[in-house]
Amino acid sequence: MNIYLDLWAGNKVVSNDLMPYINGVWFKLVDGDNPKDFLFDKQFSESLGHYPRGIYAFPKSEWSPIQNYDRIMMLYPEQDGELRFMLDMEKKNSKSPQQQNDELQELLIRLDITLGRYSIIYTNLYWWKDNIAPAMPDWTWKYDFVASQYRYNGGRITKKLSELESWLTSLVGNTWADMPAYTFGKPTYWQITGDRLRIPEVKGDIDVIITQGDESMTDKIVLYYPVDEGMFTISQKFGENPQYYPGSKGHNGIDWAVPVGNKIYCAMDGEVIVSEDRKEKTGYGRQIRIKCANGITLIYGHLSRRDVQLGDIVKAKEVIGLSGGATSDPYSGYSTGPHLHFEARLDKGAPQVPGGYSYGAIDTLPYLVSHKYGGEEAKPLYRVKVLIYNLAVRSGPGVHYAGLRNSGKGEFDIYEERTVNDKKFGRISTLLSEWIFIGNPEYVTVVTPPVPQDPIEFSEWVVKLDAWAREQGFDCPPLKLPIKFE
Repeated sequence: MNIYLDLWAGNKVVSNDLMPYINGVWFKLVDGDNPKDFLFDKQFSESLGHYPRGIYAFPKSEWSPIQNYDRIMMLYPEQDGELRFMLDMEKKNSKSPQQQNDELQELLIRLDITLGRYSIIYTNLYWWKDNIAPAMPDWTWKYDFVASQYRYNGGRITKKLSELESWLTSLVGNTWADMPAYTFGKPTYWQITGDRLRIPEVKGDIDVIITQGDESMTDKIVLYYPVDEGMFTISQKFGENPQYYPGSKGHNGIDWAVPVGNKIYCAMDGEVIVSEDRKEKTGYGRQIRIKCANGITLIYGHLSRRDVQLGDIVKAKEVIGLSGGATSDPYSGYSTGPHLHFEARLDKGAPQVPGGYSYGAIDTLPYLVSHKYGGEEAKPLYRVKVLIYNLAVRSGPGVHYAGLRNSGKGEFDIYEERTVNDKKFGRISTLLSEWIFIGNPEYVTVVTPPVPQDPIEFSEWVVKLDAWAREQGFDCPPLKLPIKFE
């Protein structure tokens, strides 16, 4: 468990005696109309090398995302610190939940792209439930949250900072599970106001933030499918055909066999940095490039139409254009027939492998997820039991997709169903890339609640079965209690 300070008044750590207990400090940059205080630059610069530093800000609720972004970036110090940026969302306002949701998402996209990694959202359950949750934000799973001090409902406590970890460990994990859908999940960070603690070395208004996470952990890459899922096959994989691509020693993207005129989707939130019609028979031709967080640039080549322009903020799963690649199109680029070229490049750190040489490109196939993906904690629809050893796990819902391995006997969660050519397939991971055929009861059966090892009353077992059936979505008549049987 890591412990951080969040400084409000004065932005000043009075004594470095705190440092044996502190993993980092966040300094307040701006609160609406109030700019950073006079101690900010001095304390922030002098603290370099003493402990990891970060910055947080309150956006002004009346302003647009661009206005808030410009204000934050204008005040942001040249050295932005070592901790991720934290955005405080607790201000009351009169905007509708949908408008607040859209503006929060756009502001975060802009900040994340500029700062190079995902920000942290600081809020409390009651504000979030009223202001964001009604808009059903299915994009927030990728963010870490700081839960404001409503996490602890007691009065003043007399804990030393060195005693904080064991005390908070006893509090964590006993209420967040009851949150309604589309609120933030169990927070990575917990916060408690500093005046509840015995910290004589610190003066002024501070928060203490505790996390079980790892600030140095690289954010996971997740890319939504750029074409309609389950509709098209891959005609050329990453790294293939090195004889045609000497610079990268292999194909530096994925080619999808998509007929002209099909929808192309944004795979990750970002900003359009290239959107142009290149009249050429080499290269990408008509193309779109999108700059995303974590140093990722997405490239869409050989398009027949562009629906976004330079500078547009685009959201994952948004339609950005139509597929192309017809040889008759003077803007098709290097194309032997209709298809989409989809590519992702890293600014730095890309492995030097066939397809990645010279360009920093990576194989996107392992990172592609369903448009219904909701993070690693997405809930399965139900559970199945595979009865044979050699059932194929495929890379998509259909027998035309490549087999990845044999499943072996065992139980698997099903996250999504899809029927292709009258055959039913189920996705067995949060990622879209693993599917099994579930249409034959001799191969796969649905798992009911396991029979208890210890004997229980028949009536109790009926109640358990009824609860399980309702969880699976069956329309069950209400149980008549008490249960009577002959």
